[in-house]
Amino acid sequence: MSELLRVENLHVSVGGKELLHGINLTVNQGEVHVIMGVNGAGKSTLLHAIMGNPVYQITEGHIYFEGEDITQLSVDKRAKLGIFLSFQNPISVAGITMENFIRTAKTTISGKQQRLFPFKRLMRQRMEDLAMDPSYADRYLNDGFSGGARSCSLGSSIRSSQCSMKQTRDSMSMLSASYRRIFLRIIMKEMRSFSSPI
Repeated sequence: MSELLRVENLHVSVGGKELLHGINLTVNQGEVHVIMGVNGAGKSTLLHAIMGNPVYQITEGHIYFEGEDITQLSVDKRAKLGIFLSFQNPISVAGITMENFIRTAKTTISGKQQRLFPFKRLMRQRMEDLAMDPSYADRYLNDGFSGGARSCSLGSSIRSSQCSMKQTRDSMSMLSASYRRIFLRIIMKEMRSFSSPI
């Protein structure tokens, strides 16, 4: 199996305080890893460092994605490589529909303009896979969505934009049992269908 992500001797500080002390991690393509720990153990710090959040300063070590050293890359360049970080409680954004947001993300990641009607068909299919009401595509991003629907909108975003690595921080913890089954089914389907899965 080829290597997707490798973290070597990673030390991360925030505000001058070291939060990670020499973390090592290797994720090969096709593998699923679950990072667990008590509050304050550094789970979110690791994910923010991998994503390139400038608040989280890497003081030592390296991060490699598909063999490329991304330690010094900006967040936008990492996103274009296909690295994606979701949030426990995604904010709602009035004025931007879910469909426009996902279509823009797919255009940015792929570098190819997404034709409107083929994308609408793809989006509807992804929403059906998640048992989501198709009218959500025309609603403002996460506006008035329940916690489970917000997480399913994340699943739809992942499936429609085809990110190559997903860091779904705490998403499972807030899902109801029915949404959890749907979300897990989508993740497993993604692992089988993309060359650079989770």
